[in-house]
Amino acid sequence: MQLKEYIRQRWLSKYLSEVITNYPLRFIAISLLIIAALLPGLSKLQSEFSHEVWFRPGDPYLETFNNFKKEFGMDDLIILAIHSETGLFEKGKIETLQKITEEMLLVPTMIRVESLANFNWVHAKDDNIIVEDFFPEELNDEIVNHRKNLIPSLDGPKRFLISDDLKTTVMYGRPKPTFVGKPEYSELISGVRKLAAKYKNSHDFKYYVSGSISMSEGLKEMTVQDLSTIIPIVLIAIVVLLGLIFQSFLGVMIPLGLIFITVPCALGAAGWIGAKINMTTSMLPCILIAICIADSIHILISFSKFRPESKDVKETLRKTLFKNIQPTLLTSISTSIGFYSLTLTDLVPIRELGILAGSGTFIAWILSIFLLSPLLLYLPFGNKQVDESSSGMVNTKKCLDLVHKYKFYICVFFLFFSLLSIYFTSKNKINSTTIDYFLDQSETKIAYEFTRKHIGGTYGIEMVIDSGERDGIYDPAFLKKVDKFQTWINQLPHVTKSSSLLDIIKDVNRSLNSNKQEFYSIPDSREAVAQELLLYSLGLPADMSMTHWNTLDNKRMRVSVMWLHKGTEQTLKGVKEFEDKIKSTDLDIKITGVNSLVTGLNDYIVKTFFVSMITALTLVTLLMTVFFGSIKLGLLSMVPNIIPPILGSGLMYILGIDIDVSTILITSVCLGIAVDDTIYFLSDYNRLKSENKSNKQAIQEIYNKTGKSLVFTTLILVTGFCCFTLGNFLPNINFGIITSFVLTMALVTDLILLPALLLLPKGSDQ
Repeated sequence: MQLKEYIRQRWLSKYLSEVITNYPLRFIAISLLIIAALLPGLSKLQSEFSHEVWFRPGDPYLETFNNFKKEFGMDDLIILAIHSETGLFEKGKIETLQKITEEMLLVPTMIRVESLANFNWVHAKDDNIIVEDFFPEELNDEIVNHRKNLIPSLDGPKRFLISDDLKTTVMYGRPKPTFVGKPEYSELISGVRKLAAKYKNSHDFKYYVSGSISMSEGLKEMTVQDLSTIIPIVLIAIVVLLGLIFQSFLGVMIPLGLIFITVPCALGAAGWIGAKINMTTSMLPCILIAICIADSIHILISFSKFRPESKDVKETLRKTLFKNIQPTLLTSISTSIGFYSLTLTDLVPIRELGILAGSGTFIAWILSIFLLSPLLLYLPFGNKQVDESSSGMVNTKKCLDLVHKYKFYICVFFLFFSLLSIYFTSKNKINSTTIDYFLDQSETKIAYEFTRKHIGGTYGIEMVIDSGERDGIYDPAFLKKVDKFQTWINQLPHVTKSSSLLDIIKDVNRSLNSNKQEFYSIPDSREAVAQELLLYSLGLPADMSMTHWNTLDNKRMRVSVMWLHKGTEQTLKGVKEFEDKIKSTDLDIKITGVNSLVTGLNDYIVKTFFVSMITALTLVTLLMTVFFGSIKLGLLSMVPNIIPPILGSGLMYILGIDIDVSTILITSVCLGIAVDDTIYFLSDYNRLKSENKSNKQAIQEIYNKTGKSLVFTTLILVTGFCCFTLGNFLPNINFGIITSFVLTMALVTDLILLPALLLLPKGSDQ
């Protein structure tokens, strides 16, 4: 027997409906064993919100960054900005800054703290170089005023440790480098926050905690907060909708039970395979809630329809399974294809979400068919019939007459707006701006904007410059080339400050020459450079190290750049500007650091967007073609499923939503889910056509008998994804807005455009 004939006769549906009905307890037991095997994985589930989570082991961007960490330590920062509206330079205030600096260094995992209080002030006395804290332990008003007047002549603190108006100072905390596993900063961020809280009533100080570490922890906190907010709201909304649909306690509790089993099982699977919860994979519970409801509602509506028609509950279950196994399996396969297409990306969290959501979709189907369905034999459900007819909602005959009358204009209308959306889509920007993922009222965003306003850029890139030989950083010729390059950097309008070993060398050289500005330069001999660095290093405190600026073999040096750029789009432009300048020098420079690492996401975002979309589209089209046994119907089935994501992409441009790590999920997710309505529509259409009914008669019957069910499932799906907009995490909000719009448009295209296309050929209403 050919595949087409197997499908037409629903051989699999017949077989499974008979077996499950005859041996329900066996399938319930098998389902419980699957649950028992998956749930222990929950104990292995971990979370991670660092920038490194996006990259697979061995990724070139990650390898460059890891090499940088091994030689120079972390460039992750925790930044504590302290503001005094009346000015900082008072004896009591400086003493408080000294205490905060000392205690900040004691925070767990903290290895280095740079602040105005412990700034290494380089000066000469009797031909000796003295490196000491900017403020001594014993303070008086005269010393404080002297240091205040000294600030304008020192390049180190300006635009780095203190604002131009001397009212805001910044402390930079650097953590111990992590070479095994991923960095964990919970204790560090908690320690700094407690420190700020401890001194919150000191003077008129206001504290702002920011930095890449604060941002990573903020993402984690926002994810947990969104999950605790969104999921209860989703469940409440679903309870209300299910209550309206079934008007039955069990009609509400059975789908909820499926949710409460499927979601933990999927998360347990995540624990078993080592997938981690992050800002992307945290979407999994809400996605699976929607999918579970879509599966269960078809089964429950069918069961409640057939139950009053038959005195035998087994016959009711047999009819229910026969009707639903094939279309639900097909929709589960198509939905999984949409998710599994995301596994082709190099972005680890998106790949893991694809695996988990795809597998979770199959888990939901398995539990719906093999656990929920046989349980209906033992539950008092279905005594009250749920009307599948759409006649109570709208006049379906009038709707179909309008579609038939204006079928050509409907097709032109959708074509026009699809082409317009494609044009808008071509203008969409690819840009991930982590700080803009936070709402304006969030503490992380407020702290970032405050520090940016008063100090300037506190984020940037790192550069490693290789001299090409051991002790090469002592070579004046090499250093002068670097100095020329760094001078060019400092002249860029978007650069707040660049720092390197050169600043130390020039500071020491000037101090040894009576602080004359003309000696703020590089000595002319290797020996002089080496001696000056040695003198400087001997005066450093224990928590400061020269390896922050150069490697142990003195072959490579580090240049840290802080700029006003934010987001991958601006950062890429900045990096490109640097790379072009590097080509005009003969220096061996590698650009790295956390910010540079994140820019690597753009390349992967573009690849993920196109590869996942094309893969999902191709595979789902092939699936439809095989299922319907017709290339024409297979291609036709994709028209109402391609247009909604296109319209969604156009809406993104109109709303100013960039393509980033969350919005690239929309096409693949929606393509898999939205095809559910199309499958049910065309399955019934194919069956009715085989009964020699005309196109119009077939569509009219679909409108009458299954239109309401399609509206119910879409309503629940849209409600589920709409709840994403109630969170605090902007990517979740954007994902919720666009996904809800796309799924709504998918229903519209299935109920309006698809019938118009089927009625378009001449004689199609005969």
